Amino acid sequence: MIVRLERLGRNVLAFLLGIFFPVRKQLPQTMARDFASNPSPKILFIRPHQGLGDLLLATPIFRALKKSNPSIRIHFLADTYNAVAIRDNSRLDRVWVWDKKRMRHPFRFWSFIRTLRREHFSLAIPLSSHIPSFTSYLIARLSGADRVLAYDTQPFYDGANWSRYLSHVELPNRPETDPEWVKFMELVRPLGANDTFEPEFEVGPARETWAREEWVKLDLPVDSRKKIGLFFGGNPDRPERLWPAPYWGDLAVALQKNKEAALVAIVPPKDFLSGSRALERGVYGQIAPRLIGVVPTFSNSDLSRVAAFLKGLDLFVCVDGGLFHIAVATGVHTLGLFFKTDPDRWKPPVSWATVLRPADDVPTSLPPEEVYQKICEMVLKSKEAPPVTERI
Repeated sequence: MIVRLERLGRNVLAFLLGIFFPVRKQLPQTMARDFASNPSPKILFIRPHQGLGDLLLATPIFRALKKSNPSIRIHFLADTYNAVAIRDNSRLDRVWVWDKKRMRHPFRFWSFIRTLRREHFSLAIPLSSHIPSFTSYLIARLSGADRVLAYDTQPFYDGANWSRYLSHVELPNRPETDPEWVKFMELVRPLGANDTFEPEFEVGPARETWAREEWVKLDLPVDSRKKIGLFFGGNPDRPERLWPAPYWGDLAVALQKNKEAALVAIVPPKDFLSGSRALERGVYGQIAPRLIGVVPTFSNSDLSRVAAFLKGLDLFVCVDGGLFHIAVATGVHTLGLFFKTDPDRWKPPVSWATVLRPADDVPTSLPPEEVYQKICEMVLKSKEAPPVTERI
């Protein structure tokens, strides 16, 4: 009942705004012609409630827009959690941060909106690929942009009317099975933008220098062994997408016994919050007693620093999630373990990202022996997996 009332309230608010402040609908080609005639267009992308992975899959559109017209100025409105995904993106001219708690105060909300309106945006785009955000559509309309370009929201939430009353140009939705990066690119294709789909996450020279110093502190032997990082974390609110702790233990021990591998444990820092804002403790504490000797361990709460550190690995292994997408967008050779997620839609189409996914999507159906064998194929010379130790 509460969900139905919330959806009704959003539709009513969109309807009232559309009645009192109606938008003049335009065809995509008309908007594109007007946009092309602007010598210095300014775009505001809006998505304050989106996961890191989703947002990183959208980064190719910024590159595509800049290539199509270097004079385009691109602003992005993110929230306090996902801003890290694009805050250092050199394609963006400015990143705005939406603090949901602060914006509950009417004065702060309207002050923020007035500041946006002073930018005189040519175009506002609520960024979405599979699930639209009412907040994004509302901010786009209130931003004072000359036009709002958006996907049709009618198919969502039992008939959301947001795009009908809040956007000037409505685009038909792509098929649900389309890759997410295709959906993002199709959103800006009417503007003449088109490019390849490699995601981007920039760490900068200062963080790379910091990361090299962290690697020195680990005091790893200087030899030909491949540095393989295992991420012992994951969102606890999505247990169906987590690999069992005993399996991680089996894999870690197998790698320790391989003379061609150097194991590095990537551990969530204390009090680290996942994308759902749940405390992410990880499983390292459960498997550490099984490991042989002292394992080099890395942990940091700054995801940009984590990305810079991961660049020093020969292979990074993790479950699907924000850190998987950060690693791939940074160019790190990555093996992702996917459960309940279709890699055809969510794995970036790049050669340095590989995915393992069991046929039934059940985490226990992906044995550690299979993951170990894939690691051997990818970066190690040895092909035969050693006997797996008894699980505890």
